[in-house]
Amino acid sequence: MDTKIFNLTVARNLRFLREERGLTDRELANKINKIVSKSLIGKIENCEHKFKVAEENIRHLANGLCVDIDVLLESNEKINSALATLESSLTSTIDDKFEIMKKLDALVFHTSARSPREFALSLVLRGRLEYHLTRYQSAISYFLMAMNIAQKAGDQETLIKANHDLLSSRLMLGQYEAVSELVLKQLDDMDIIEKSGAFSFWSNIGEIDKWKAKFLYLVARVHSRHRNWTDAEKCLQEAINILPKTSENKILEGSFYQGLGEVYRNTKEKYNDCISVSKVAINIAKEINDPLREIYALITIGEMYYKTDDTELSCATFEQAANRVEMFSQHNHGEKLRIDLWISLCKSNLQRTLGCLDQLKQTQISPRQLGEFYREAALLAKKLGSIETAFELYETASQILLE
Repeated sequence: MDTKIFNLTVARNLRFLREERGLTDRELANKINKIVSKSLIGKIENCEHKFKVAEENIRHLANGLCVDIDVLLESNEKINSALATLESSLTSTIDDKFEIMKKLDALVFHTSARSPREFALSLVLRGRLEYHLTRYQSAISYFLMAMNIAQKAGDQETLIKANHDLLSSRLMLGQYEAVSELVLKQLDDMDIIEKSGAFSFWSNIGEIDKWKAKFLYLVARVHSRHRNWTDAEKCLQEAINILPKTSENKILEGSFYQGLGEVYRNTKEKYNDCISVSKVAINIAKEINDPLREIYALITIGEMYYKTDDTELSCATFEQAANRVEMFSQHNHGEKLRIDLWISLCKSNLQRTLGCLDQLKQTQISPRQLGEFYREAALLAKKLGSIETAFELYETASQILLE
């Protein structure tokens, strides 16, 4: 570990654990018979140590605080490994998530008596699990606890991560205005911290830009929700530009391009741009072996071809998407129905289109998407001369979109 990061880790944990125990630096020095003096404790806590803090001194301080030395160093490999493993498991199936929950609860309990960063990170992961289970209010509780601990410990890195996840949860609860305001404040705070040179807690400078990009993505989602496509595009373009182009960030990059495609999808004069960025999203999806993202991008491209009256290319694209669904997402009945409906529209098969609509109503499709499909079906009915059917479909579309 880099000396600067090492000293910062020790400083943060030492101060937090000392204050948690209600000890002054003088009292802690007295507890260990002044083997480490009051002034040296102050220097360690304030990162005024020019060289790496001696392990012998850390051991004495750990004894005075009644903790293992690895608590001050955050060097417990089992905990670090558990945090990494559980984080990578969060996107697993629902059944697995309840098993992960037990492990995370045990980890939260175990780390509560250890360093604040380990405890806060455990709480963040626990919150993320709640988020993946769509229990957003519960997720918020965990993120707030993590932020409180990180704030007390001066752990800016974990504070920023927890705040991002907190705002993501609030976004899912429809708190758009509050999220937008708080994200902009966070970005301003990050700029201030960066200019002050206080971002030393991140050994990899690219992490700063990554998190800035993630916050910009949240703002873009708020703008998209309000159909403010111009500002959404600006945020996404900036997020893409500042995101470090590394293999670790490919999933994020794919999300940003997917979001940009959604913006262009809703801007008639930018349908070709939508196709272009969706193709980029497909390439990224292939690179990271994410067939679901690839399918979504193919659906978007097919829709754009359809809206620009290139039904042949549209149909071919949707059939390609259908093949991918068959290969990788057989369980995803809703996606298959959406694709079947688009293929029916491309082939001007009104009867099949109506059948798909009836089935789609039974799935978890959003009202907006369902309303749009009814509108497309109405246009097809009108084109085929079925005026009465077209009128009924328009009526249904209007009712759904107004709900």
